[in-house]
Amino acid sequence: MAWTFSLTDGTNTLDLNDGTSFKILQNGFSAPAPMLRTTFAGRGNPSRSGERLMRGVQHENRNVRVRLQIGGTSTDVLATNIQTLEAQLRRASEFSAFGIGAQMQLKLQWDSATNAVFFNVIAGRFDPIGAGSHNSALVGQTQLVGRDLDLICEPYAVGTEETIENHLRDANFEIAGTALADWTASSDATGSDDRDTTRFIWVSSLKLDVTDSTSGGQKQSRYQDRTAAAADVWSVSAYIEANDITAAIIFVLHMQFRNATTALYEQEEFLETALVGTFTQLSMVNIKAAPTGTTLIRFWVEARATDVDANGTCYVAQCMAVKATTIPTAWASGREIMNHFDDDGQLHVNYLDIEDVPGDIPALLQLKATENEAHTAFWCGARHAGRQRDAGLFHEGEDFGTWDSEPTSGSPSGGAFGERVSVATYDAASSGVTEDTTTLTVAHTCTTQGDRLLVVSVAVWDTVETTPTGVTYAGVAMTMQGSMIRTDDSRVGLTTWTLVAPATGTNNIIATFATNGSDIILGGDSFYGVDQVTPVGTHATNKSGGTVVTLNIVTSLGDMVVYASTLSLRTPTSTTGSGQTERWDVSGLTGSALSAQGSTERSDTSTMAMTNTWSSSDDWAAAGLAVKPVTAASPTVLTLGIATPPQGVYQVLARCAENGTSADIRLGIGYGYGDITETPSVAANYTALNGSSFHIVDIGTLIIPPLEQPTNATIGTYTLRLAYYDDANVDSDRKLQVDYVWLVPVDFGSGFISSKATGADVVFVDGRSELRALALLNSSSVIQSYPDAQGGDPPQVHPEGTRLSFASVDATFADIADGWTMSITYLPRYLSVAGT
Repeated sequence: MAWTFSLTDGTNTLDLNDGTSFKILQNGFSAPAPMLRTTFAGRGNPSRSGERLMRGVQHENRNVRVRLQIGGTSTDVLATNIQTLEAQLRRASEFSAFGIGAQMQLKLQWDSATNAVFFNVIAGRFDPIGAGSHNSALVGQTQLVGRDLDLICEPYAVGTEETIENHLRDANFEIAGTALADWTASSDATGSDDRDTTRFIWVSSLKLDVTDSTSGGQKQSRYQDRTAAAADVWSVSAYIEANDITAAIIFVLHMQFRNATTALYEQEEFLETALVGTFTQLSMVNIKAAPTGTTLIRFWVEARATDVDANGTCYVAQCMAVKATTIPTAWASGREIMNHFDDDGQLHVNYLDIEDVPGDIPALLQLKATENEAHTAFWCGARHAGRQRDAGLFHEGEDFGTWDSEPTSGSPSGGAFGERVSVATYDAASSGVTEDTTTLTVAHTCTTQGDRLLVVSVAVWDTVETTPTGVTYAGVAMTMQGSMIRTDDSRVGLTTWTLVAPATGTNNIIATFATNGSDIILGGDSFYGVDQVTPVGTHATNKSGGTVVTLNIVTSLGDMVVYASTLSLRTPTSTTGSGQTERWDVSGLTGSALSAQGSTERSDTSTMAMTNTWSSSDDWAAAGLAVKPVTAASPTVLTLGIATPPQGVYQVLARCAENGTSADIRLGIGYGYGDITETPSVAANYTALNGSSFHIVDIGTLIIPPLEQPTNATIGTYTLRLAYYDDANVDSDRKLQVDYVWLVPVDFGSGFISSKATGADVVFVDGRSELRALALLNSSSVIQSYPDAQGGDPPQVHPEGTRLSFASVDATFADIADGWTMSITYLPRYLSVAGT
């Protein structure tokens, strides 16, 4: 068989080695590897590996030289052959310069090779005269020998394009928590069928073990049903390692075309040879067209006894079922992608693995993602080779160690989500009274929820001791915010004390005086969801007499206002003002002349008029302040330490919701590494949530680790810092709810679009064309639009394997059942080509 050399654009083809008109001379082909165009950017460059590396380290165009012999039966025929060659070169130049026609390629297929390779021709030159220009020896020639065809080609040769849709789920048995759930057991032999991680191609396999069969035909097997239709042509395969197979045990690859109840056609392929430690592909290709009535194809893998007392073990990996006449060269792990992330608990995954791609540099990729309903956003990211299956990319919300609670729900992916309050929220009250003593001790219980604050109001009736010398909680000194001390005959004093981050659980509040106070009342109020840097506003006071107490307190929208008043009488009752909630109300002891009460209210204006009415008239004092919720400058921060973090550049997605209706929560991302701590601090660094339904929020980019690692050092623990605050704080029960946080790898290629599309639209991730963008197609692959909001550099496929991960949002939601059907098409590329 002769080597194939041809110039073709798919319509016009010229055979350069037909042996008659054109012939390649011995040693007449040269296509050396091109020179590097750029140099490395340094080890500290976060994009120094993977797909970005291949795009960053570009090569010069490749110079290809073909030494030809051109002949003809006459001089005119020779001239015609030369003109035909020149026409091909003209077409190549016109396509490169103006986009006229189609890409011209030099096709090479070596003798006995199965597949051809192609050089994309940019331009070319052919000199038919050469060194013998105007020589009299040319007169009447019908053969030109040793003439050079010089081609300028793109740097990488390409192979044959291949499209893969593997219809099987969990085709490599990688899903751990619900192992083999997509594979139905159908066994009648003694033994077992389990997921195995001791013998595998990539991660895991299916172990089929038969022990002491009692008759021939007994088996250990699993099968999977996939939708099929009449006239479909299928091909199936699996990789087998047969351990201790004897004459009494065979491995069987078995398929059936079926309707709902009956097998309409079946076919089997057998493996009877022991293959210890070596996985070998077993295939059935171009299976008979599915008969009328077919609704599904059943794919079986089984270890079958052929006699009594048979023993044997088989390991099965990398299964494949495609609607095609052949099995693809490469392997894909499936085609159905869901918004599931933690594959320890799911039947589906959000990723697609592609393995065994030919070539020596990453292949160009085109991906079609078909969804059955409208979408507003779509993300994809890639990991290559040794980092393909990086751990630490996905984190369930409840894994964060500082959640208030972990409710369960059928909606989040892992069955539970973390929940944390997002506004300053009332926790608990306490109160006590004493007389003629130097201390008053009151037990108070603080919540375990985060961002806590304790506010204590101390009322005193005494001629001297109107102000405590100090107040403590759990032995920690509190800070006095202000006081209202009446120096008239009423002798009433009211002071306000605060403590940020008080101890949780039940502890004592202790107010201490220098000398005995005649009458003392203490009221405690604890809160959570409070700004830990600026927890309170300006302290306000007022004094007067009568039954109606009033106090204006300067606030901001959403503050929790704390108000206390005291009266120089022991027996009256208090009626709290409209909108306020009374938290404690204490009358003095017998013989004393003091009563006090405390209440709170959520602020809805810049000044809150707090009030209460006593049932009797006397001198009174009032004091209060605004408790501040967390803000952008001082957010609530949830932390999660990753002991063995992944490395690279990541976009951070969080599936979350808020327990409220105003869509006011803002979410940001930071990190901690060594003694470096980064947390968002301005509103521009936060992303707004979208309401009470779970949806996916894109909250920023992280580089892990943030600094280059020294040689001979190991990367340390990396801490995710999920920061949030409430922008309005108008809803007392609002909480942040987070189902998961996903680090989308973007340094090896990624894609994102945000655009409303109909249910019929297909997201087209195009990493092959010069445009390298995402588009929306219809079901017939006709372009509908290029969404305005898109980003990333579409990924490629690495020869040593690539994992493509996906997420999507429908309308404003992100249901874990939402999914896509993926079809991948790749074009292998070669830097080194045999024979060049």
